[in-house]
Amino acid sequence: MASWLHLFLGVKPEAEPEILRAAYARLLKRFHPDLCPNTDINRTRLELIRMAYAVFSDPKLRKAHLKTGEIPPSIDVPLGLQNSMKEVGIRSLAKGFLNNFQKSRPRRGKDLVRTVHLSVRELLNGTTRIFDIERQEQCSGCLGSGSAESPAPFQCHVCEGQGTIGWRRVRAVGIKCPFCEGLGIVITKYCNNCKGQGLLKNQTPFRVTFPPGTPEGHRTVVQGEGERGKEGGRHGDLVFVARIDPESGFQRAGEDLLVNASLDGHSTKISIAHPEGPVEVTVPNEGNVGMVVVKGYGLPEFGNPEERGDMRVQIHSQSSMEG
Repeated sequence: MASWLHLFLGVKPEAEPEILRAAYARLLKRFHPDLCPNTDINRTRLELIRMAYAVFSDPKLRKAHLKTGEIPPSIDVPLGLQNSMKEVGIRSLAKGFLNNFQKSRPRRGKDLVRTVHLSVRELLNGTTRIFDIERQEQCSGCLGSGSAESPAPFQCHVCEGQGTIGWRRVRAVGIKCPFCEGLGIVITKYCNNCKGQGLLKNQTPFRVTFPPGTPEGHRTVVQGEGERGKEGGRHGDLVFVARIDPESGFQRAGEDLLVNASLDGHSTKISIAHPEGPVEVTVPNEGNVGMVVVKGYGLPEFGNPEERGDMRVQIHSQSSMEG
């Protein structure tokens, strides 16, 4: 037997007409827009119920469906319902066949990536910062169910609370139930806090340490603290990407610090504002411009802070800097 539409009515495939009518009337009342949220999923439920009853209330259509599992060509399948069924893995519903299934697979949550601009002083000495990260977390009002406390959600009669359904003569099983969207429960009133999403945006503090000499672009990963996974998938990660503060006046090349300085008049020395104190640089004699390397005034080597890079000062004439 290939029948599957009877699942939406909550009856056996061989149910008598009186039982079909009673089930149909009961379900129409239960999911009436006056009693349930007027949402896409609830409208889809009503379309599924009406379609199933249209097939099973006609002896010829019921017989054909019991034999083949097809939706009879005379039954109008609304476009919205076709799209809904395709989303849960049924590709060929528009042709009237229940085939070419795809399993509903767990989806990993998104990584939350935050760029952190570190001052040169922080890169020299290392630092610990506390960040408030905004992310979606389980709603405390409904504990993630998305349902109001009253009326309470009830078990989905189509998948019997499993969240997935399968049919005989169909190889793939574990298809997300289109009646409850894979939740295993049916919600008739949404939680006021999260509006049925089961999740709320919340800020959570995280303490992150950046050691001396943290490399440019270094990624500090806090596993499992990103966005929540879907369909049972694991959570994403929280990632902090280190960059030198663009307002610091310095650039970096590995452990070396790069800085531009302008020569005022015929001066022979330039004072560079370094976090460890002013550094006096002697100007080259030839042309009074060029690169001066100050040994040991760069950044610590990551993991070996006793070793340090250099500070490279690119000296320009006042006129060239103004140009």
